[in-house]
Amino acid sequence: MKVILGFLLFFLLFPIVSSYAGSGYYEDCFFQTGDKISIFVSGQASRDTATEIFSYSFTIKSNPQSEQNVWVFDIILREKGIIISAGSPFDWGGPGWSGKPTKYSDRREIKPPYKIVWTAPEGKDIKPSEIVSGFTFQTSFGIPGIVDYYAEGDAYAWCPEGMAVDFITGYDDLTTYGPGIVGKTIGPTAPPADFKPVDFLNYVINLKHQSTSLGWIKNAGIENSLDAKLDNAKNSLENGDTKAAKNILNALINEVEGQGCETYEKCTDGKHLTPEAYALLKYNVQYLIEKL
Repeated sequence: MKVILGFLLFFLLFPIVSSYAGSGYYEDCFFQTGDKISIFVSGQASRDTATEIFSYSFTIKSNPQSEQNVWVFDIILREKGIIISAGSPFDWGGPGWSGKPTKYSDRREIKPPYKIVWTAPEGKDIKPSEIVSGFTFQTSFGIPGIVDYYAEGDAYAWCPEGMAVDFITGYDDLTTYGPGIVGKTIGPTAPPADFKPVDFLNYVINLKHQSTSLGWIKNAGIENSLDAKLDNAKNSLENGDTKAAKNILNALINEVEGQGCETYEKCTDGKHLTPEAYALLKYNVQYLIEKL
């Protein structure tokens, strides 16, 4: 929230409101919430098999109907972990995260509230119809899972001298993370502490279902084929046939690699899995195979 001090001369034109979604007056302050944005967030992940480091990168497209510029972007992590390095779009602030140095000077251990934060300086925020890439980080923690992202529009507020919109009770409670919008993308999640093959495969099946509902699997025939392989692998595991399960799961990885895109830059029209679905299915199934 960027706060502009000074009196607003036309405050009588707006009623006092108790709902914070939109704009209105609270005492002598005029305010807007930062949810007047319409964006598309694309995420992708790759794994360095030599170092076991995952690299994540994100691109934001602000749709033409956005009424505000995007000036905050966060990736919300479920658990603490180690961030090895991170990068920002040109001139953006951050990334920042709450944490403390570990024994490696360039590493930070994520602490509550477990999020990575990027902010735009004045004039560098993402305007309607603009596309900005370069939100990146690398981690040796976890496996790709589905996490929240938070984005906030540049919402202006005007208050009398000595007052700030931040004092409005409940203003930051529009979402769990602030007065912006929340969506889904991919990010590191902790593997189960008590690994059970069938339970983990059920988790992979759920990832497949969520990927379909989020539009990351775009072809019904491919979805059905993945379902069949996952169901057959589950039956094999339940019957104690680990070898058969591994063969089926390796075939599933081959299908993901053939029908999916690892990155948006290399994604052609003939591919039916976005980089989000590609990362979720490939790397979680690889983890399962390695544990069998």
